[in-house]
Amino acid sequence: MANETNGDAKISVLNPVGYPPKITPKPMAPRLGSLDGKTLYLVDPRFDDSGLFLRQVQNWFAEHMPSVKTKPDFFCARCRIGSPSICHR
Repeated sequence: MANETNGDAKISVLNPVGYPPKITPKPMAPRLGSLDGKTLYLVDPRFDDSGLFLRQVQNWFAEHMPSVKTKPDFFCARCRIGSPSICHR
């Protein structure tokens, strides 16, 4: 909004900086003692070459930790955490 006063232009400027909402931090989940016998879901977020990277991670687990089962899955935009099969477990 510009106002003219005696030939001088004045401009109103708004500050776009907001204030973050108050949050209550939650502690992290306790670390598992071991991954032996567990199943890891490798969720592909579908960025460039992420599928290739996750196959490499899967191969690493197969070679170095064969007792850990890995399952590839895909990111679900609706659920924002994984495919619907993961979302509803």
